[in-house]
Amino acid sequence: RFMRKGYFFIENFQLSSRTDNIVIDSLVNAKYSLAKKENIKMNIDIKIPMQINMDYADLSIVVGNILDNAIEANLKIPSEKRFIDLFARVDKNLLIITIINAYDGILIKDKDGNVLSRKLDINNHGWGLISLKRVVEKYQGSYIIEDKEEIFSLKIMILLRNN
Repeated sequence: RFMRKGYFFIENFQLSSRTDNIVIDSLVNAKYSLAKKENIKMNIDIKIPMQINMDYADLSIVVGNILDNAIEANLKIPSEKRFIDLFARVDKNLLIITIINAYDGILIKDKDGNVLSRKLDINNHGWGLISLKRVVEKYQGSYIIEDKEEIFSLKIMILLRNN
């Protein structure tokens, strides 16, 4: 763990998240343990302040959903191809989170280009992406989804509230 100008961040993440942001640390550590059990290689580079001006429930929805989706996507491919790269930082009043992960190359989208759940029980699944979209919109943010050659990437930009 390194400290610069009141920010804690991780470089070359190995064992656990220690940003001193309890929401990020708790979620990332739990998901890291699950990924490790499933032979998913994780590269994590988180540079965020100890306190961020965003509701912790909303932060949990974003980080939890993107990690859950990335882990689930990796479980559909052979273990030697599995990986998740997670990057997060705050730049002025913008929270930027990028996740890149392996997946099987099958992505279902609706007519508007929104990614849909592939689970059979659509009434009880697919809410993660809807919740993520609601949080991003709540903070006047945006997100970009790209998929290419069995690599999925999601970049989220959230405008943090002023004090």
